Amino acid sequence: MLHKLDNTQYGSILVAEDKARTALDFRRPSKVFEDLVAQGGLGMRTLGLRGATPLEGGLPIIVDGKIVGASASPVRRRSKMAKSPRWAPTPRSEACPAYPVP
Repeated sequence: MLHKLDNTQYGSILVAEDKARTALDFRRPSKVFEDLVAQGGLGMRTLGLRGATPLEGGLPIIVDGKIVGASASPVRRRSKMAKSPRWAPTPRSEACPAYPVP
């Protein structure tokens, strides 16, 4: 399902789809990859992973402990995403034990 605001540039839709696909395929929030790239050094290897979009915004959707889909926003809205339960159906620690909630 896709919801977009009026006048949204089409490139933003593709970016959101890539973030959601990253969260689904790698079973963790796409922010994990953004953090690895931000660390530099060996974290830069993340840029070579096929299908990994290192941008915050992609979250796996978990129901009964199983990933059933993914959600993403086309733009970076850390404060809104962190406050909205719609974007975080389960705590990140449940979504990805290797990436605990700080």
